[in-house]
This record gives sequence, structure tokens and C-alpha cells, in this order.
Amino acid sequence: MTPEFTTGLLGTYGQFDYQGVRISLGKIKDFGRWMPSHHKLKNLTALAIFSPGWSYKHQNKLPVIADGRY
Repeated sequence: MTPEFTTGLLGTYGQFDYQGVRISLGKIKDFGRWMPSHHKLKNLTALAIFSPGWSYKHQNKLPVIADGRY
């Protein structure tokens, strides 16, 4: 947007099979970064990230499968 402010989107998606069930997960991240150009603030960077996502219920790091669904 400007030399001091950058914004963007990042999306991730993945899937794998576990006990014959296909498990899907993903995220969409919106981020903004501000790096002021003033010499007194040259080492300052502010970063904000908003990230809704979807995943699966798990127990002991393994997906919970019920009735063939996760």
C-alpha cells in the first residue's frame, strides 16, 4: 500500500487420510505490517494477523472419528 505499510492474504489447505476418512483443514490469514521510515523508529515493526480457520477435533494429537466422519 505504501513503503511503510504492507498488507496481504495467505491461504493454506491440507488433507490426509486417517482410518479410511479424508481429513481436511485450512486457514486464511490477513496480515498487515508497519515499518516506519523515521530514523528514530528504524528498528520498529508492528505486525497484525487475523486468521479464521477450520480443522478437526482431536484427542492425544489424533483425529476423533465418529460414524465415519471427523
